[in-house]
Amino acid sequence: MTEADPALVALAAASDLQASAWERWGPTLTPPLTTLPAALPPEALAGMIHDWGKLQPEWQKQVERTREALERMWSQGVVSIPITDPRYPPQLRSIELPPLVLHVQGSLRHLSTGVAIVGSREPSERGQAIARSFSEKLAHLGIPIITGMARGTDQLAARHGAKAGGVVVGVVPGSPLDTIPLLCSDEYAMVRASGCIVSETTQAVEVTPRSFLRRNRIISGLARLLVVAATRTSGGTINQLEWAWRQQRPSIVFDRGAEPGFQQKVKKPAYHFVPEHRLVPLAEDLWTAPRMSPQTAL
Repeated sequence: MTEADPALVALAAASDLQASAWERWGPTLTPPLTTLPAALPPEALAGMIHDWGKLQPEWQKQVERTREALERMWSQGVVSIPITDPRYPPQLRSIELPPLVLHVQGSLRHLSTGVAIVGSREPSERGQAIARSFSEKLAHLGIPIITGMARGTDQLAARHGAKAGGVVVGVVPGSPLDTIPLLCSDEYAMVRASGCIVSETTQAVEVTPRSFLRRNRIISGLARLLVVAATRTSGGTINQLEWAWRQQRPSIVFDRGAEPGFQQKVKKPAYHFVPEHRLVPLAEDLWTAPRMSPQTAL
């Protein structure tokens, strides 16, 4: 597949258009089949998108915007992996609404499953400590760390995991070339060097608050286990736990990193409350049991 391959450009444009539609209408689009042909003609995309009638008038403009963005990304070392590519992570391909394309900056060999560390953008002191220590321990165990690259908990996991010599996979809401928020620019550089930055969109898509919620399904979709180091009673971490529950990914919440009232807020059996001293043994156990469901994990 070459950079000029029209099927790849069309699929990337469809990914951008789906993401833009998500920002406006929510996740109302039908996911693609997992058995797509290797060469996907642009006209076949209509059959993959449930709300094609809403999106069709914007299609040609989107193709041109995406093509220009792809050329900028490719010139800076980003690799675009379509869902039909054997390098596409199989565990991600199987989720609800899988990304049509993954744009990766960094080492492709690190684009694999791992343990996700996520949490509040304003973690408590205990939440900060667990994000730091747990990411360092995962790095020493050789287990890849997946995180969302936002400030706060994600930022700490990326920084300390990379500093400890671990592999970090950063999943971002926009292009891999963007640094959002700018406060995390140092961590972006560290992750690009130690692992990879991953996204489903190019710079042709504007990043909004909803983009972070859309990104959450990719974080848990890549992970074998989700660890919440710190959380409030509302916000993106609640959304992340719901995605993990829908995807049958075991989730554990550090008991001293959650605000009072958190357990009442999340009513589904979507997570396990775990004390700090049990986190690393659980990570090792769950890492060796990929078929373990959230209901039977502990």
